[in-house]
Amino acid sequence: MFRACRWMSTKKILITGGTDGIGREAAEQLAKLGHAVTISGRNSMKAKEIMESVENTIKYIHSDLSDLQKTREFADIVAGEKFDIYIMNAGIMHPEKSETKDGIDMTIMTNLIAPYIIFQEVLKKHQDRPIHFVFVTSILLKFFSATPIGTLMFDPKNVESWRVAMQPEDASGAMKYAISKIGQAAMALWVNELNLEGVSATSVHPGTVVTNIMNGLPARHQMYIKMCRPFITKKESAGSNIVQAALCPLPPNMYYLADKKCELPKFVNSAETLTAFAENFQKFDC
Repeated sequence: MFRACRWMSTKKILITGGTDGIGREAAEQLAKLGHAVTISGRNSMKAKEIMESVENTIKYIHSDLSDLQKTREFADIVAGEKFDIYIMNAGIMHPEKSETKDGIDMTIMTNLIAPYIIFQEVLKKHQDRPIHFVFVTSILLKFFSATPIGTLMFDPKNVESWRVAMQPEDASGAMKYAISKIGQAAMALWVNELNLEGVSATSVHPGTVVTNIMNGLPARHQMYIKMCRPFITKKESAGSNIVQAALCPLPPNMYYLADKKCELPKFVNSAETLTAFAENFQKFDC
């Protein structure tokens, strides 16, 4: 379980993508701790199953974060709920459709643009009460910082790189997923750099977990995952790492690598990256 920290009072918490995988695990752990948890997702049957399995009532809001208009409607609803903590966990990888009806890459829309829209809507209704955002990133953040080939494929300091990433291709594959997770870490830092009273954000790589999100991966990737199973994080531990990020915020230049506090990679913790990120995403401001 996560280490005790200063935010131990009861909180009202939203978890996007909370009907399955590590989102579900985090939701169940937080509910058992006595927090008022609301989950969102597209599958109402899975949501019902979760609500019936946990003694402390979990609430559910239907969401489709691959649709721009539906995301704005969802953002308006959750902003009105005035949660204390917003966990941006919803994510997809290798979706069947690579393009949204709005002409945006499906993975970038769901994993990155949607959390940005939710944040902006919440901010509009913020009334000087403490709110905390958790952005779920990936081990790919560390891989990108460990090899020069990463930033050759996608340079977060470059405005054009972000613009191109939003454009749909024949397949919304692993590269788009990696970019969306780099974006999650950059968004957490960007939120903190806004220096808004009572607003904080922390990014977390909860661990590499085999969940349903991997079902759409090509066969060769499935083979790699099977080879790496001895190093896979247990779902319970990954959920606990998200809980820790929610209840134990970190300083702006830090993130959780599983349960460890680490400095953000320099290619993320960069004024140029934050400028390029903001310039591309401000078009989605409500």
